[in-house]
Amino acid sequence: MNSKRVLIVDDNECDYNYISEILGGADADGFDIHVEKLFSGCLSWIKSNPVDVVLLDLSLPDTSETEGVRKINEINPAIPIVVVSGNSDRRTALDALRKGAQDYFIKEEINASLLVKSIQYAIERKAWEQRLIEQREELAKLNTFKDDLLQIVSHDLKNPLTFIVRSLEIIMDVDKKISKPELETVFKNCITSATQALSLTSGLLEKARSEGEIRLSYEKFVVGDLIREVLIPFGVKIKEKQISILTNFESPIVIYADRERLAQVVGNVLGNAIKFTPAHGKIEITAKVFIGRRKIDSERKLLLLEVNDSGPGVPKESREKVFEKFVQARASDAAIGTGLGLSICKEICKIHNGNIWIDESKHGGASVKIAIPHVVEETDPLDFYKAKVNVLVVDDMMEVRNLTRVQLVKLGYGVYEAEDGRVALDRIRAQRPDLLLLDLDMPVMNGHEMLQVMHADSTLMSIPVIVFSSTLSAKKVDQLSRYATDYVSKPASLDELGFKVHEAVASRFRKDGRHARKLAVIASERADLQERIGRYLSFFDVSLLKVKSNLEAVFLARKYQPDIVFSSLEFNPEGPEEAMSEMLDLKIPFVFIADGAASIPDKKRLPGVRLVQEPITKPLVQKL
Repeated sequence: MNSKRVLIVDDNECDYNYISEILGGADADGFDIHVEKLFSGCLSWIKSNPVDVVLLDLSLPDTSETEGVRKINEINPAIPIVVVSGNSDRRTALDALRKGAQDYFIKEEINASLLVKSIQYAIERKAWEQRLIEQREELAKLNTFKDDLLQIVSHDLKNPLTFIVRSLEIIMDVDKKISKPELETVFKNCITSATQALSLTSGLLEKARSEGEIRLSYEKFVVGDLIREVLIPFGVKIKEKQISILTNFESPIVIYADRERLAQVVGNVLGNAIKFTPAHGKIEITAKVFIGRRKIDSERKLLLLEVNDSGPGVPKESREKVFEKFVQARASDAAIGTGLGLSICKEICKIHNGNIWIDESKHGGASVKIAIPHVVEETDPLDFYKAKVNVLVVDDMMEVRNLTRVQLVKLGYGVYEAEDGRVALDRIRAQRPDLLLLDLDMPVMNGHEMLQVMHADSTLMSIPVIVFSSTLSAKKVDQLSRYATDYVSKPASLDELGFKVHEAVASRFRKDGRHARKLAVIASERADLQERIGRYLSFFDVSLLKVKSNLEAVFLARKYQPDIVFSSLEFNPEGPEEAMSEMLDLKIPFVFIADGAASIPDKKRLPGVRLVQEPITKPLVQKL
């Protein structure tokens, strides 16, 4: 067990040495002892250091008798205090105990056994005291909530229910003839009252749930998607009031938060905006990212969500009070709300380390602003749309389709299959995939024929196609570049397939079409060299594509404009090298890796190319 941290506060050297000796020689779990000779030193120590128990003398020069007990309790009421004093006055002892001391010893009567037991009991009693205090505070909170609940049930909930009962009594009164217009009015008012009662009940249930500790379940999600989903239930009311909804999102903002709780906040704020915005009014929803001055790095990037409406607004003097329980901006608002929603929103934002506040809207109404930290940095939005991306795998070999399906499902994509071009075209027209993985050599209709059909059809030509083949020559690559988005050689690694598929569909979710991370290509038949360079590049957050031929390297260089290309010398740099010249024309940094000094050719034959010699090290890769 851990030793107990004991603070001895005594200005008499003989006394504190004696107590230290007693505790040091005691047959106990052990004590970590610190001595302060003045009471001011005691206060400074307990403010900055953990202490399990204080052994306090009452005859200190800078405090008066039992006042020391009171001051320690004020600073940290969880620390147990055992008084060890030369004063045997019974009234002083009782006063010390009333002010919070756990025990009182006369110095002349101390022995090891009694002192050790007293310290252990004092620590245990104080722990139980703290638990009782916490339970008492929790009971007080529950009693307050019970009083609030009784107040609402006796007034706010009773009123709409009473109205419904009286209305139904009128309808059921056979002696009373009611016209159809009057009946419609009664039913309409019943629905309004029932809706108000339901809203109040929902708010009370949510408040009861939030009275305990709110537990957050964090996940990554796109903020724009959340807002669009929250708006759906309000569609009827928006249409009925003919409110214009304007959205302005920095697309896409990805945040790490509790999705359900944040939806609750956004729903409450939007519900209020729709409720108070008049017919033909306007609501503008803006989501953007700003950099805050937070001490924690992960919290510096914050989401700022603004909901601006053209309603009556919130009076300046009420903008803070409306976040308190059962408080409304105006007395007249009590007829259409409970005053609970914003207090719950405040609590949810607070436990996210965020905030919510109200300003005046540029549209003349209220502007509710929500700030939530943990916007995800450098995250490709495609990662959050993969479940919506469907890939059609077209290949006549079942084992290839099965393997590719397993790989794509592992990467998070939806997959369906076709065994030839004709079946594939039927599937495309029926299911409209986001991407095709297409083999060229198939029966019935091969890949070339299928590409020509797609290219001639304006409804199909926009679908990206990755050619998936083991027999590609340079001539075929040039021909296919007119129709295909990319190509992959069979068999493809999971990393290569994932990158190619990712890049082919990512343009739908990006503004600039570039890959999000830096990209390097290594052309080599040496697996050990590819693995080593890949490992080093991972330290610098660089994606790596591994290829085994100059054909693939040239194609990737044209397609993706990588940030750097590595090649071992079996790439054939000697003699006329068309591939190398093309890469240099693209102004891509090009690095040849030589196995030894003897294999390095004349640099004059390789203008603009870096030549490096094995072994390749992490500092060298960083420098390149």
